[in-house]
Amino acid sequence: MLFKDAVTVLIIDDDSGFILSVVRSFSGYPNIKADVLVTSTKKPGYFRNSRYIRKIYRELLTEENFERTVKEVIVKSSADIIIPTREWISKLIYRNKESLEKVVRISPLSDVKTIETINDKWQLNLWLENNQFPSSKTFPVPERFENDQVINSLSYPVLLKPSLGQGGTGIKLISSRDNLKETVAMNGFDRKGYFIQEYINGFDIGINIFSVDGRILCHNIQKGLFQNQLAYSKGILFVKNPELLQITSDIVSRLKYSGVANLDFRYDSKKGTYILIDFNARFWSTLDGSRMAGINFPLIVTAYSLGIPIDFPGYTTLTYFLANAAVKTFIGNLFSKKKYPLRLRHTKLAVILKDPLPETVNAIEKLIAYLKKLVTEK
Repeated sequence: MLFKDAVTVLIIDDDSGFILSVVRSFSGYPNIKADVLVTSTKKPGYFRNSRYIRKIYRELLTEENFERTVKEVIVKSSADIIIPTREWISKLIYRNKESLEKVVRISPLSDVKTIETINDKWQLNLWLENNQFPSSKTFPVPERFENDQVINSLSYPVLLKPSLGQGGTGIKLISSRDNLKETVAMNGFDRKGYFIQEYINGFDIGINIFSVDGRILCHNIQKGLFQNQLAYSKGILFVKNPELLQITSDIVSRLKYSGVANLDFRYDSKKGTYILIDFNARFWSTLDGSRMAGINFPLIVTAYSLGIPIDFPGYTTLTYFLANAAVKTFIGNLFSKKKYPLRLRHTKLAVILKDPLPETVNAIEKLIAYLKKLVTEK
């Protein structure tokens, strides 16, 4: 992919864990400069030490100041394109799209209603049901448990899930009616923010996409190597799956979705079909793996937004591990009969070795904090 002219990308982020992978996607392209606008009251996270970031701007963004503040940073940065990493930032950009497009290119985004529907797991499931797509059985958390027909009819285990959240945070596997009752009765439990979902016997599989007006331009599919976890798998295998791609294409087309996204499915072994569980309208934790498999999503989004001709490539099937999972898998392979295919160049460790300062500083800061805690406790 050829960038003949100099390009400045302004990434708008709230100090999330996605920003380093996005920034590192532009490494190897000297004509592309990456600036970051981080909305946080705290010092920017360890991503600030990446050698691929030209400049970091710190501004606390709100609905009221968003348009004015972002425009000011665009002028300072001389940005050619802005790319958000979080759903709430995407919504604010969309609300101010007409004004912002006068001064900068904007990566393809869906409208606010679509983002809010797919970001809310409860609303997403209702949408799937209403549009005749495979869906899971879901129920609201009842006010009372006595004589509640839904609770009494549930087949355990079930999942207790927050409507909003990412990475499996807050999801609880409930083994029995009493377990459900005890969990809901805990202090601080937000009954209205959770719902009950059937537990589907099967396996996790996901698809990463870049779509414009409901048409998927490029994708890759990843299957978790470590199954039966409530959080996303830290090791994945990129696979080909025409059936899953077709289901995803139908959903994305019906939504007329625009932008990057990571869709998490669960294969239902009883029904023999794939059920969409999460639709994350943002970049994802294994973005570096997608790049290693042949699809550099941030780069493709940038080129498309700037009108640069693109050949949307296919992708290879390989395994990818996040850093901690790579270390644990390497050790496990030494002592276990079950061996996972592991190559250093297909792990997050290989990415870190090329840009080591962020994670090195982070490790040192954590060590210092730990030692201070030990001294304080003594």
